[in-house]
Amino acid sequence: MTLASWWRPLALVVAGVVGAVALPLWWPGIGWPIAALAITGAALALRRVDGAGTRAPSVADRIWRLGSLVGAVALVAVAAVRAAEWLVALCLLVAVPLAAVGVAGGPGWLGLARGVAALPRASALTLVSAVRDAVGRGNANRAAPGDLVRAAVGLAVGGLLVCVFGALFWAADAAFAGLLRGWFTDISVPGVTRAVLGFVLVVGLAAGLARAVPPPSSTQDGRPTRLGVPEWAIAIAMLDVLFGVFVWVQVTVLFGGNRYVLGPGGPDYAVYARGGFAQLLWVTVLTLAVLAVLTLWARRDTRAQRVLLRVLAGTLCVLSLVIVTSALKRMGLYVQAYGFTVPRLLGYAVVCFLGIVFALVIVAGVRLRAPWLPRATVAAGVGLLLALAVLNPEALMARTLLARLDGPYPIDRAYVASLSADAIDVIDRMVPEPERSCVLARLERDLERPEPWYGRNLARERARELLARKPIRLVTVCLLVDDLPVAG
Repeated sequence: MTLASWWRPLALVVAGVVGAVALPLWWPGIGWPIAALAITGAALALRRVDGAGTRAPSVADRIWRLGSLVGAVALVAVAAVRAAEWLVALCLLVAVPLAAVGVAGGPGWLGLARGVAALPRASALTLVSAVRDAVGRGNANRAAPGDLVRAAVGLAVGGLLVCVFGALFWAADAAFAGLLRGWFTDISVPGVTRAVLGFVLVVGLAAGLARAVPPPSSTQDGRPTRLGVPEWAIAIAMLDVLFGVFVWVQVTVLFGGNRYVLGPGGPDYAVYARGGFAQLLWVTVLTLAVLAVLTLWARRDTRAQRVLLRVLAGTLCVLSLVIVTSALKRMGLYVQAYGFTVPRLLGYAVVCFLGIVFALVIVAGVRLRAPWLPRATVAAGVGLLLALAVLNPEALMARTLLARLDGPYPIDRAYVASLSADAIDVIDRMVPEPERSCVLARLERDLERPEPWYGRNLARERARELLARKPIRLVTVCLLVDDLPVAG
């Protein structure tokens, strides 16, 4: 019997049990980072036993793998700190492909895509291999019972012994009987469903990360360069002229600020900001597509060709950065008038990320060869998302919304009341009574619901402590002003 024949199913089962016990699934809680650590530990242990990824990685690859796993665990840990469900869901959705590209992603954009695609296939292969080894099909002696059969016999005998002695202990001690009675009371259909899904999810992710192997490295040498200088240089020069004329004509529009928006015939803030963001989106897609084509197909055999490519492509990136800056200014004016909401904050973060991407492209254009660019782009996106979590976005929303109590525009009190426990400190500080009690009434009702240990969350615990020190005072005015803006 080999080490892997029993260690693989044991490691997966242990990780799955941790997922079944600790993974909340339905809400943010401390169980998410616990499950993430179990997945990471099981995957690393199985990779060591199976010898996955035996090709010796370079120093850069090792740093990338370690940083990706640390970043993925940090993203999952947001669920233990923040209560905003949209933020936690976004972090979890990014953490899974980040871990996949960390262990199986190769250099370049294609290597990252292969790393993400390798995860589901590797999960299926590892689970099939684990079951095959467990039932004994991988053993030399086919007549001998497999590990799964032995484990089933042991489980049956252990279950019988636990039932017999548990019944005796139940009858012997009332406190022990009360403990077991509480355990049985907690068993429910939603609880069993959560445990089963948690087991399957953790086992699948651990198995996939353990079996996924980085693709062989590839270089860009030998790629066909089919576009001659006249073909690409004329086209990029024409595009630069178009961008330049657009920026020159729109300079007063892009940076006119309040004078343009509030001036005679000017658009309102919503039209101004949305138009800027849509403009940025199309410009970004066009610019990145053009740069990708240039990277793949533009001929740059001589020094003059390389200098020309740097100048024309660099001009395109710089002009795009101007429009990025204008979009940030547009969104800033929009927030100044109406405050942040989830779509506005995400739009602002996307604009910042695109600006970082353009800056990285400009740096990569210095040498016209940047194998680090794909991983740097991923790292920038993950870093920006972690910075957003540290910033506490819903507290920022509440601050920008409530800062306009004396402004000319009404405040959506219902939206402020819908914010999570992350924003309670700002609401408590900035909203006077009786509006404070009205705004926090919904949150107090949500916090009164019992939570299991794995669903505990730092933001919700702090909110409970604050409401215990300063309880809300429900008054009839809450019903009368339910649809009215908060008054200062």
